Amino acid sequence: MTANTPLAASAGARTAVDPSIADRSLRLPDKGHRMLRLTGRLLHRAQAATATTPGRFRLYSIAIVGALAVLALVSVSTIAGRIRTLDTIRNDAGPSIVTAQRAHAALSEADATAAASFLAGGAEPADQLAAYNTSITTATDAVATLTRLNTQAAAAEPLAVLAEKIPVYTGLIERAHANNRVGNVVGAAYLRQGSQLVQETILPATDRLITLNADSLDKAYADATSGPREILLSAVFILAAGGLVGTQIMLYRRTNRVLNIPLVTATFAVLFSLCWTAAAFSVQQQRLSAAHDSGFVPMTLLAQSKVLALRARVDENQSLIARGNGTRFDTDFTVAVTRLGFAVNGGPLAGGSLSAALRVDGPDTATRTGLDADLRVWLAAHQQVTALLADTGDFTAAGKISLGAGTAAFDTFDQKVDAAVTASQARFSRQVSDAGEPLSVLLAVAVVTMVAAAGLSLAGMQRRIDEYR
Repeated sequence: MTANTPLAASAGARTAVDPSIADRSLRLPDKGHRMLRLTGRLLHRAQAATATTPGRFRLYSIAIVGALAVLALVSVSTIAGRIRTLDTIRNDAGPSIVTAQRAHAALSEADATAAASFLAGGAEPADQLAAYNTSITTATDAVATLTRLNTQAAAAEPLAVLAEKIPVYTGLIERAHANNRVGNVVGAAYLRQGSQLVQETILPATDRLITLNADSLDKAYADATSGPREILLSAVFILAAGGLVGTQIMLYRRTNRVLNIPLVTATFAVLFSLCWTAAAFSVQQQRLSAAHDSGFVPMTLLAQSKVLALRARVDENQSLIARGNGTRFDTDFTVAVTRLGFAVNGGPLAGGSLSAALRVDGPDTATRTGLDADLRVWLAAHQQVTALLADTGDFTAAGKISLGAGTAAFDTFDQKVDAAVTASQARFSRQVSDAGEPLSVLLAVAVVTMVAAAGLSLAGMQRRIDEYR
């Protein structure tokens, strides 16, 4: 009676087994047993195949070819990685630094020219107006190039600042000159506002781009000269060469054959590839080091010196325009000249970008010769202006000296710095390109030698295997 109760029926339902589940439970052990049997048969066949001397020789052949294949892959990966980093130096980070420095210099030149033409009074001199427009065009073109070269997220903010603020600056300068032509004193305020925008907002944005790309350049230099790939490549070279030598020793012991010509040739092919790789990497590293030391370093120091000199030139003109209220400009003038490595009277100081650039040795030292003397000529003219203002307070006469002898001396210095920067830029680009030459040939050498070594290894082992037939 209890068997017919709902509770009993429920219990019976719980103990019932789904036929599909039962069927799977029966099949699973059979499937697992089949896999185990298949694995066992494969292991047995592998053991049987390597139990004989020809079988072991075939196993050695597979191991050698595998090691050579890994060596080929690591070699190609390492060489291709170095080529990519050289492309970064040559086509991205390097040109970005040069372009950002050009934008920085052009904006500084525009600011200095705007102040000098304002100091002249009335309508701007035609040559200075042309120079100002050229500088702004150069800066605008440089910003467009930087936008194309710098696609990383960190570059978005400084690029946006440059794109937005340069038109604002040119508008302020236009207002300054328009008021200056009609004698409105408010023009000086517009000029100061524009100069402040350049010095405190626009130029720091270019500095951030220079720093960003300098970091990229440093990383690329590190990747192009050493790294984990090179360590792995050395280890695989040792493994492959050791495997070939070990195989020949094994063959000698088992067959009493002193030399296996194909295996010996394969070993020499691997060693040849190793020596060529080491030599190519060494040449590349030397050329990159030379490009950095004799190209990039003086280029950067000279570019900094140009910007500092232009900043001092702006301070000088702004101080004269302020007519006695330019103390802060005089102070900043001293700071800028000190960072060049000179005192205001032309005496040398410890440190400084121009002093450091003059100490850099290399093939282009002749382009930097005499820059310190040219700077001192301009500082001497500045000293005349300062002395005249201290003695008589005649700002008109002081302005004439600044626009006459002072401008001539500064232009001479500025032009020579430009020539020196151009020479260093050209050397840097040329030496970076030269550093890539050994790698383009090495890539082909690595592939050919590894394929040849693998083929020779198989041929050498097959000779010994054929002797057992």
